[in-house]
Amino acid sequence: MHPGQARSRMEELWHPAELRFTKPFDMRTLNRTPSWRREIARGQQAISEAVLSARHTVERCPICGESASSCFVAVYGFHYRECGACHHLYCSNPPDAEGVKNLYTGADDQGKKTIQTWTYLDSRHYQTRVETIAAPKVAYVNGFCTKPGGRWIDVGSGAGETLVAAASTGFEAVGLECDPAECAFARERGATVVEEFLTGSNAAELLKGAAVVSLFNVLEHTEDPGGVTEAISAAVEPDCLVVIEVPRHPSLSSLSNSLFPGVSCRHIVPPDHLHVFTDASLQRLTSRNGLEPLGLWYFGQDYYDLLSSAMASADLPASSLYSQALDLNSLIQPVIDQAGLSDTMIYVGRKRSDVAG
Repeated sequence: MHPGQARSRMEELWHPAELRFTKPFDMRTLNRTPSWRREIARGQQAISEAVLSARHTVERCPICGESASSCFVAVYGFHYRECGACHHLYCSNPPDAEGVKNLYTGADDQGKKTIQTWTYLDSRHYQTRVETIAAPKVAYVNGFCTKPGGRWIDVGSGAGETLVAAASTGFEAVGLECDPAECAFARERGATVVEEFLTGSNAAELLKGAAVVSLFNVLEHTEDPGGVTEAISAAVEPDCLVVIEVPRHPSLSSLSNSLFPGVSCRHIVPPDHLHVFTDASLQRLTSRNGLEPLGLWYFGQDYYDLLSSAMASADLPASSLYSQALDLNSLIQPVIDQAGLSDTMIYVGRKRSDVAG
């Protein structure tokens, strides 16, 4: 598809929402070297292998229910299929529900906990993450707020970067997080966090009075993204903003993962990510649950992913040539984003006024 055609289809799908493209970021500021990628990938593979015995089969697309699908890639023993209708990528042999929960609560006595957690609990890069990752997202959401401040509830708040950034702009920021280690880490940095797992039965209480409810990189971890979205939509008021960030397909990162599955540590990465969303699958998910789009922001780290995956797969160390190639990221990634091949999208919407709840 021609880049212009991709852009037109995105505009048509999300009309009348405002589309935005590209978010500058250099992964080297977080010391994301090829050797780091190999180390994280090894840990991710070990976690995947530890939970392979407790899994089940998904026979239909979890978003649209279509049974027709094709194999996209196998990573660490987990199989990702592409839906024949909405093209959503989903893990067809995920861990059982208890296994997924244990990955984030640390409840498993065998220590089968997501490697990504320990990446985020690195105090050396925390302030960088707040300033370069969380703050731009908070500023973007602020642009859709009709009045300043209010209660911002971040579901799956992790180490609390979004909470710190939102509080600095005048919000009463509260996080919901089920991982005790991440709760403690965030509280040490001044964030307010409730150790709780959002469900349909407690959503109304936990989200009461929210001006903004955000889910940054949350839905892809859940077995039932529709159930989570439905619970939130039913609980919030019509003027509440609902913000969703998810990994996106088709993207250059999807291609990188299929080319170099042995060093996958983001995007298509089991057992953490059970879903990678398309524009069509996210639109279907949000619309079905009574949300209307206000804005979509497309960006990613696809160019970095392709280079670092190739380097890590070849077991090569960082070099001056590799660094020079990464220096082109600020020029190449915007082209990828504009062409509709970015690996991330942020959706900002609100509940339609005709929806009960």
